[in-house]
Amino acid sequence: MMKKTLSAVVFVCVLSACSQTPQTTQIVEKRDMYGCLVSSGEYFSYDKQKCVSRSEEHYKKMGSLRKKNMVRHQ
Repeated sequence: MMKKTLSAVVFVCVLSACSQTPQTTQIVEKRDMYGCLVSSGEYFSYDKQKCVSRSEEHYKKMGSLRKKNMVRHQ
């Protein structure tokens, strides 16, 4: 009787352990008609004729403003 109960408990534990598969999240890259990654904040620049990241443009503008301010203060 004890062996059957123990076997049943072990069997249930094994089944519950096998059913606990981790969920994987799939990252989907959304691209626009120009091939720019919309999900990462890229957009197509008609002036540069290429995909440009909003964050890169922001940092470039901030860097050029800092250089202008440094020249004025010297």
